[in-house]
Amino acid sequence: MFTWWVVWPLIGPGGWATGFDTVTYSGPNLALTLDAVRHGRIPQWNPYIYGGVSHLGNIQAASLYPPKWVFAWTDVHRAWSWLIALHVIWLGAGMFWLVRRRLGLRPPAGLLATLAVVGSGMVLVRMLFFEQIQVLAWAPWLLGAIDATVAAPVGRRGRPVAGVAVVTAALAIAGHPQITYILLPLAVVWAAARAVDHGGPRAWRRLLPVAGGGLLGVLLAAPQLLPTLELATRSANTDGRDAATVGNPDGLLAWASGHCQGERQVVAPPFSTSKTPEVTLDFVGSLENASVVISRLHRGEKRLVFCDSRARVEELAVGLRSRSEEHTSELQSLAYLVCRLLLEKK
Repeated sequence: MFTWWVVWPLIGPGGWATGFDTVTYSGPNLALTLDAVRHGRIPQWNPYIYGGVSHLGNIQAASLYPPKWVFAWTDVHRAWSWLIALHVIWLGAGMFWLVRRRLGLRPPAGLLATLAVVGSGMVLVRMLFFEQIQVLAWAPWLLGAIDATVAAPVGRRGRPVAGVAVVTAALAIAGHPQITYILLPLAVVWAAARAVDHGGPRAWRRLLPVAGGGLLGVLLAAPQLLPTLELATRSANTDGRDAATVGNPDGLLAWASGHCQGERQVVAPPFSTSKTPEVTLDFVGSLENASVVISRLHRGEKRLVFCDSRARVEELAVGLRSRSEEHTSELQSLAYLVCRLLLEKK
């Protein structure tokens, strides 16, 4: 009942979960996945960001996660609200099963464990990020499957090992990998402790079926993990390629050409300048003062001004207009809402 009370604002009449990341990133990824499933396609490519990126290789998009496909026939807002609600319920059920059935603790241990986890700040905050709660919901089921495998006698470990494999695969393809990274050390320590409790001096032998189940789970998740690995090797962050920016025209041309083998050429006429670039750092105190400095000191010149939000870019543009300065502004969305304002005075 407590879990239903927690999730009811998400699935009740007129309610759904929302947040900045949900609206700007996770939600569009989910919409792309659902649209592909509706048309009978595997969601492989996202043409809407960075000129096109691998959607299948983006592990946070979780495009192969089966519970998402169930909601392919509803709108994206209702889909993510139900995904959050069902995974919170799954998390609570898993905690109750782990404490009462696997650990065998007496009532009200199961109830208290469920209340403590579902009502925790970690869960309530991550409810707004369904790609995280989707992974977190499998945590108690992983611990329970490990315990069942360690405790099972020889010859009766097939089902527990299969459980470890299925839960491991779900963790790998459900969404945000950071939660998986956090859970892995916990799972290792838990497996070792439960093996000691059940196995005595040769407890390590009980860990072999657990390792086998985990390896099988990785193999089951290979359709998601292999595209992710391939995409990671091509990332500039892993030195797989140079950053394709205007400062690296060869890299930009290679990125734009993709797999095209035709003739290509960078058109960059040589240039020379007698001026040494001047870089200064001034503290002007406010955006109003910044507009005064720009309008009075840099007439007839181009200036590239960075602001930490779009709102401040627009505020600066308003300040320049109020001083009767003719200018053009170009706003571009960069990482973490860094916006660019290009001023060209006449």
